[in-house]
Amino acid sequence: MKKFSSPFFRHMCLISVFMLSIPSASFAGDIDPDLDEHQYSYGENAGWLNFDTGPDPGVEVKEETVEGFAWAENIGWINLSPDAPGGVAIDGDGNLSGWAWGENVGWISFSCQNLDYCETALYGVSIDYTTGMFSGMAWSENIGWINFSHDQAAWYGVKTAVPNLKAFLGNNTGAPEAPAYIWDWFADVYNAGDNEAYFSSGQTIFTDEMPSDSILYRNVEVSGLTSISGTGTVACSLGDGDASNVLTCVASGGDLAIGGGNGGFRVMVQATALTAGEKINPATDGVCLVDPDSLVKESDGTDNDCADSVVVSQAPTIYYVEPAGFCGGKTPCFEKIQEPLDIAPAGVSVRIGGGTYGENMQIDGSVAVEVGCPSDFSDTSPGTPTVLIGF
Repeated sequence: MKKFSSPFFRHMCLISVFMLSIPSASFAGDIDPDLDEHQYSYGENAGWLNFDTGPDPGVEVKEETVEGFAWAENIGWINLSPDAPGGVAIDGDGNLSGWAWGENVGWISFSCQNLDYCETALYGVSIDYTTGMFSGMAWSENIGWINFSHDQAAWYGVKTAVPNLKAFLGNNTGAPEAPAYIWDWFADVYNAGDNEAYFSSGQTIFTDEMPSDSILYRNVEVSGLTSISGTGTVACSLGDGDASNVLTCVASGGDLAIGGGNGGFRVMVQATALTAGEKINPATDGVCLVDPDSLVKESDGTDNDCADSVVVSQAPTIYYVEPAGFCGGKTPCFEKIQEPLDIAPAGVSVRIGGGTYGENMQIDGSVAVEVGCPSDFSDTSPGTPTVLIGF
């Protein structure tokens, strides 16, 4: 076994008097995800410390803390989340800090920054998020160094599960009774890793900058929520105005976690092409990404993108207009009369549902305009008044 020499340390004036209590419920441990015994750190005086204690309380790496209990036969239980001033924290780069407590050994420091000792002895423990491996050294005044670094020859090391977010983009072209120019684009957003991926309220989980040239989007639906925990939920919507082609999903109403083992959700949006040809998603210079702001530290952040394409064989020959923008479910549907008139090619008919429209219009003679249709377009024969204000 390796030997470690310890430098001189001033006496730490930290005193805490409490009994180490073991909770009745087990922690949701995430150490040693591959079940290959990557669960041990080692101290020359402490012996082996087991961070994955099976049915007993284990250790869990959370978004900002490392919590739970490790066990060493020589020194007993080590509590990584004791009451203040203790507790082990983790920053966004995987660096641990703070203190663990053992009833038989006292405080264990996870960073030289705890007491500004880094000039005397540079030490600390960190987690490599690409592998989940712990590395570095912790220090206890009573039992000396505790080594977390993986060593193939010595067989020990501590590894935690890490998330790995992915997104798959697909479509349902060729759906029964659907016109060739209407389809749904759907994105399956999921966590293929072994640990939870955390998003705070308002943070973006997924975004898709879809092609905007001659395509209309509507009817965003979220379904298939699996292993989503926390106080928040997934909310997806389209942007306004020039961003109406941008689909965004956020954590809404609170924080949430997407569980490992393919926890996730599906988001779907209906697309209507006004022209034939290939429609490539994402748009040129656009992105389709899960965790676009790189908020989650994961095992592989290079595979978060997605892409798909649809070939439209024919364009619609009828456009619909209705003040509420619903058109009885028919598409393409517009709220203003001038909108389809500006883009409709020759030979297209624009059917205007009954209602009141406050706008001035210019009509190209190559476009046929039908007025007086019912607002749900259940009957194509005129009969419902269409009022044009300012015409």
